Amino acid sequence: MLSRIAGWLGPKRDPRLLQAITFLRSAGQGMALVDVSLYLKDLGWGGGAIGAVLAGAGLTRMLGMLFARQGNAYLGSKRFLLLFEALTAIAALAAAAASYPAVLAVALIAAGLGSGHSGSGGPAAPIERRWLAAYSRNGSNRLFHVNALLGSFGMGAGALLGCLPSWGLGSLQGADRFRPLFALIAFVSLLSVALTLCIQGGKRKAAGDAVSSGSGTAGRSARSGAPAAAAANSAEIAGDAPASASPPQARAGRDGPKLLALVGVSAAALAASAVLRRSGFNQLSLFVPIAAFVCILAANAVRLLIRSRSSAPDERATEDLKHLSNVLSGVVVTLTGTMTSYWFSSRFEASAGSIGVVMSLSYIAAGLLSLRGTSSARKPASVRSVLLMQFTAIAFLLAMPWAASFWLAACLEIGCTAFNLGTRGNRTAIMMEEPRRGPRSGFATFYYLLIRIGAVLWPGAFGRWVEAGEYVAPFYIAAGLQAASALLYARVFRRSPSSSARNPEVEAAPAAGE
Repeated sequence: MLSRIAGWLGPKRDPRLLQAITFLRSAGQGMALVDVSLYLKDLGWGGGAIGAVLAGAGLTRMLGMLFARQGNAYLGSKRFLLLFEALTAIAALAAAAASYPAVLAVALIAAGLGSGHSGSGGPAAPIERRWLAAYSRNGSNRLFHVNALLGSFGMGAGALLGCLPSWGLGSLQGADRFRPLFALIAFVSLLSVALTLCIQGGKRKAAGDAVSSGSGTAGRSARSGAPAAAAANSAEIAGDAPASASPPQARAGRDGPKLLALVGVSAAALAASAVLRRSGFNQLSLFVPIAAFVCILAANAVRLLIRSRSSAPDERATEDLKHLSNVLSGVVVTLTGTMTSYWFSSRFEASAGSIGVVMSLSYIAAGLLSLRGTSSARKPASVRSVLLMQFTAIAFLLAMPWAASFWLAACLEIGCTAFNLGTRGNRTAIMMEEPRRGPRSGFATFYYLLIRIGAVLWPGAFGRWVEAGEYVAPFYIAAGLQAASALLYARVFRRSPSSSARNPEVEAAPAAGE
């Protein structure tokens, strides 16, 4: 039995350890997701302060994911994962032992605790997937589906454990009832540290060593018929990151005006929203930044579509379009999950324990759907599976604000979350089949940063709508963005030929926008 489970986790010892670490980290993340806001509330924090801490935690996770590649190159995969787990353990211990607002705020924000509703694993997730890619080069994407399954199951188990204080189990009262849970999160993180230390490889390599290693591997692969592109990058995929990457092409002249326009539109939207809010047009002020956000997304998508479909197609534009569709797909599926628990509490006066059970069942169902995708080994089947699941999730999302009872809304939420997050395994596998991208321009980096910041700030707008008694608009805005994202994803990937070369760069994998 144990040998069968070990074989299911991975072909060798190291990928099995990586899969176990994913489960443990996700369990800790699920506990924090349920308990951080409740813990701070019992300590006497106001809603604005709690929202600010959660937004800061989400921003930390987002920046960590955005610069995971650079951190991997500087530290190496193993040290990067160790740093992330150690930081989480320290923050959880601080939350368990301290009650000072400044200490709690710094600890929670620095480790990103309380955010991450997509269950992606935060900055550690892209590093783990790069590592797993070294063991998934025979046309099988099963490892990515198993990884998504374990991540979702871990989130579900953690969310269920996070309900224990709300159910009144134990003799502790008030904020003290949450402290053992934070101690458990610290223990889980330290256990992940111990497992990471047992993994071989993952060291930072000098640039010269990486090149020579890649060349030698490429030569051997050329003689054996393996794809040279994947072989040349094998050292980096396996977690041995080079100390420095090749310098990006000089595109400052073209990027400058676009960057200025992007910054200008963003600043103008925020200023207009503030003016409308001070003038008493609170509802209208919520739509201005959202409209600007949609216009920015649409303008860049249309620009890339035109360049990719011209008589002389721009290969770089095609790559950027694929990256945009995957980032956007990962961002929009998380838009409702970040504030659904607050919506349940406000609309149906549901208890924290009931909400935690719904969250747990949602993640477990998402994990089961992720595992189902292992049968879609070919790229066209994987793309069709992603699109079918996303449009099914949109149908659940459109029906959710009209639910008349908590349990009907809970069933719709479970279905919506399961079909949204259940696409993670397939989306990761599809990205891994894409050829390796070159370095991003400064405009592209800022653009993707803006998308993720928009996702981080979305809960604030959602919460203000709910406080005003508007339960339909935020769900339908999120559904519209999901539909547009799914159509773009279909346009890009259904016409994209499958590549035999694996792409080690999956930092924009699902749920990049939490």
